[in-house]
Amino acid sequence: MKKLMNLAGWVNRQPAYAAAILFALAIPFSYLCNILFFYIGLCFEANTARSVLFILFNMGFALACGLFFLYSLGRRKFARGELILLGLVLLFFAGAFLASLLLFGITSHWTETLLQFICMAVPAFLAGACGGAWRAEEQFLPLLERISFVLIPASVIYLVGAVFQCNPYNYGANLGIIGYMNFAYTLMPFLMALWFRFVAGADMKTPLSGKHYRRPQLVREWMIALFWLSIMATGCRGPIVCSVVFFGLIFLDSCIRRRAIKRTSVVSAAAVGVLCVSLFVITLPGMGRLSNTMPAFLEGLANGQLTTSSHADVLTEEDLDSLVNTPAQQETPSDTEQTPPEQAQDPEEEVDIGNRGTLFKLAWKEFRNAPITGMGPLGFTEKYDMYPHSALLELLSETGIVGCGLLLALLILAAIRIFFRSSHNLEMLFFLLPYGVAANISGTVWTCAPLLFVLGYGLALKKKEGTA
Repeated sequence: MKKLMNLAGWVNRQPAYAAAILFALAIPFSYLCNILFFYIGLCFEANTARSVLFILFNMGFALACGLFFLYSLGRRKFARGELILLGLVLLFFAGAFLASLLLFGITSHWTETLLQFICMAVPAFLAGACGGAWRAEEQFLPLLERISFVLIPASVIYLVGAVFQCNPYNYGANLGIIGYMNFAYTLMPFLMALWFRFVAGADMKTPLSGKHYRRPQLVREWMIALFWLSIMATGCRGPIVCSVVFFGLIFLDSCIRRRAIKRTSVVSAAAVGVLCVSLFVITLPGMGRLSNTMPAFLEGLANGQLTTSSHADVLTEEDLDSLVNTPAQQETPSDTEQTPPEQAQDPEEEVDIGNRGTLFKLAWKEFRNAPITGMGPLGFTEKYDMYPHSALLELLSETGIVGCGLLLALLILAAIRIFFRSSHNLEMLFFLLPYGVAANISGTVWTCAPLLFVLGYGLALKKKEGTA
């Protein structure tokens, strides 16, 4: 109890810094939990202790974000208009989950998605809102940079395992039971934060003592190289593409505004060149996925198709129409409990819709079937047992023009407010835009923490001091 009182007293003395900590942890928190569990041996294999701790840590973070949001309300950090906008966001998602419940009932997809939304997306939304109210973007990048030191041991272990194939914990592409994709996305925000700080030539503090490094740029160079090589070793295309987009945006901005040309544009251009060249030069065992799927992707584009894997072809228009016109099968306990295994459908006879090109086309056709209201929230997942891997197409197919238009309007408004009100507007936008790319190549809108983070931060962001 005494420690809790001391913590509450510290928060009351330094509320802006407390908001900045929650703000910085909002997006990568769940990923960082997995890394910490890996260090203590709880991510080498699936176990109950790891699952329980993961849930408790995320619930604790959600509780902290909720309590600080209430604290910010008590300190009158939110204007009435900002609260209305934030309420519209929560009302939209609450209405979507309620509509899905009424349309499809309580299914495993609905339950799992709702839990992920509450434990991961809502805390990001509340942390973003508090960060905007307290102007936490001032401490955002420095905090991410200091936290990034936590990832160095994991990156070294992963990279050594990739190069020498010596990871004793079943190195194929994963780090223990941490999926290669999750690991790559864990590194991405810290890579971007380190680059911003490198370009700015800012001072660098040690993570524990807070002392200044004598040669901070050299430390950043080694960390940037380590994180990028680790991302490359995963062979995960999403974070690789997002990283290239990020560095490209910085380069274009420096060229257009001609600001800090010697440091920003030249170094950023070199980074983009190194990133692109490394895709074809660097060969690590974990990059087998990348080398196998990239030719298929390029060949598909040449043929006017979006083919993202070498083993799953995009279905014909007739196949797609047949799937769209087939009604969804209701999930019932009796079906799963009474069907003997020998009577189950042969996997060889099932239609493979796992290719993104197929999923995108299916989502678009479902949208055209019901362009106004869509097939209902989570309807695509309920029907095909897989989300479309594109947040925009998911919104269009499941909520139609009405739902998609409303959420996009709120998102555009948030981006406009960030651009005109944030003291680090371009840095924040360039940091967040790659997540928009990621959401539209592999994400789902209903559990997308970065999306909720942007909405919370942008819609709650206060005007700069001294402005009308």
